[in-house]
Amino acid sequence: MERRRGVRTTIVAVALAVIGGGCVSASKYKMLEEQYRTDTTAMARTREAIEKRNNDLELMLQIKDKDAEALRHELEKWRMEHQLMAQQLDQIKSAMSMPGVDVDQNRIRFDEDVLFDVGSANVKSGANQALDKLCQLLQKESSWLIQIDGHTDNQPIKVTRDVWKTGSNFELGAHRALNVLLYLQKAGLGGDRMWLTSYGEQRPIDPKADNSAKDQQKKNRRVEVWVYKK
Repeated sequence: MERRRGVRTTIVAVALAVIGGGCVSASKYKMLEEQYRTDTTAMARTREAIEKRNNDLELMLQIKDKDAEALRHELEKWRMEHQLMAQQLDQIKSAMSMPGVDVDQNRIRFDEDVLFDVGSANVKSGANQALDKLCQLLQKESSWLIQIDGHTDNQPIKVTRDVWKTGSNFELGAHRALNVLLYLQKAGLGGDRMWLTSYGEQRPIDPKADNSAKDQQKKNRRVEVWVYKK
């Protein structure tokens, strides 16, 4: 403020000197003074705008810091949950160690002959041990959601009383997945935690392999149970 006052005094002094010397009229001096006032006001407004912008930026940085902290907290929570789920899945893998059953991360795969007879969609009595064990394990983790997928080979199937009338591989896969779901539901798993999907012959284990070969067809005939965290 003192500096401004000094500048103004200087301008006024110079202007008076000029006027006194007869070089500039009083109207010219008045115009110069008005210009000074205008420039000073503009500078003040610019400074206020800059200060407001700085305050806004500081507030935005504070909000971003809070958002970043919340994100770090959420990521840490997810990491811990993921680690716990990985440990639980390792326990399932150990408990489900039996012929025809493969556990890989959150997928439990059952070969056809563990659960079904060839061409049949009815869960066979010999499947009780595997499915009952799986049900017991999944009941411990009430927050998990369960997807059951039915897969077949690419060979046409014969129409039997166990399969829908059209006898398509897609329907066979769906019927098998449904019967596994119903078995697990009857054994104690909530139906609201499960859903099913049929892929029929559309998702062979190895798309690049010769899926007309007997050994590859056998691998493709399967039911997969996937578990997910809510």
